[in-house]
Amino acid sequence: MTEPQTSAVYRGPIIDAHVHLFPWRMLQAVFKFFEGKGFVMPHKKPAEDLPADLAAAGVGSYTVLNYVRQPGQAAALNEWTVGFAAAHPEAIPFGTVHAADPDPLATIAPWLDRLAGVKIQPLVSEFGIDDPRIEPVLRRLEETDKVLVAHAGTAPYATEFVGLDRLETVLRRHPGLRVLLAHMGAFEQDRALGLLDEFPNLYLDTAVMFVWAEMFPKVPVPPAEVFCRYEDRILFGSDFPLINYPYATALESIVRLPLSAAGREKIYCRNAARLFGRECDATREAACSR
Repeated sequence: MTEPQTSAVYRGPIIDAHVHLFPWRMLQAVFKFFEGKGFVMPHKKPAEDLPADLAAAGVGSYTVLNYVRQPGQAAALNEWTVGFAAAHPEAIPFGTVHAADPDPLATIAPWLDRLAGVKIQPLVSEFGIDDPRIEPVLRRLEETDKVLVAHAGTAPYATEFVGLDRLETVLRRHPGLRVLLAHMGAFEQDRALGLLDEFPNLYLDTAVMFVWAEMFPKVPVPPAEVFCRYEDRILFGSDFPLINYPYATALESIVRLPLSAAGREKIYCRNAARLFGRECDATREAACSR
């Protein structure tokens, strides 16, 4: 049996909190967008072929995140996501909505009991996460203890639809809503970390951060005391398959961070297991010195 090709340093369980899977036609369109920016996309495969690559890298569970560009697409995409997860029990499925649909809640409600939550990508869908039209969706997520995954930071570029002011509006309106902020909130990482102190249901994922590849400019690595303080609120994410580098590079980006062994275990798996209701293998418990 081939040993999983995880990092040479970390050999524990892994949950990837930021994986994008779409029907093949839609996934091809996303790949085409990145190729149009000059990126070579090495993971260009149909969604059904990608779980094997994640398993080979040692990933035990992964999210299924997707989004729509136009109204009228969300219901069919949510149905596809639920079907994909039924065939792949290791998948953690998220649905999506579009604010311009006549009733955004109706496009997600039939499947919500089989979904971990909702993903919103304002740069693509062109509405903010604080848009009043999706308030019924956010209320339902809060009522049912589901998770909102949101790209609310200004990386890789800013538009009128992103910015952590919008995120803070949502957090204040819905204090019980569990929110996973993609990409550590980049390029507003410092503010995102500060929001963790005020909002106990906010989490950050590491997708594309600390990799220092072409897709995002190099970002500063917070000091060890920052990771020590927030190691219970940060989740490993890769952005797979929409990355232009090997999956191992994403894994190894966490190894390089100033973390304790227990902190690594939390970020690679334990925090996601708690947030998504999954399980990790038994791991050691250790206090972070503060």
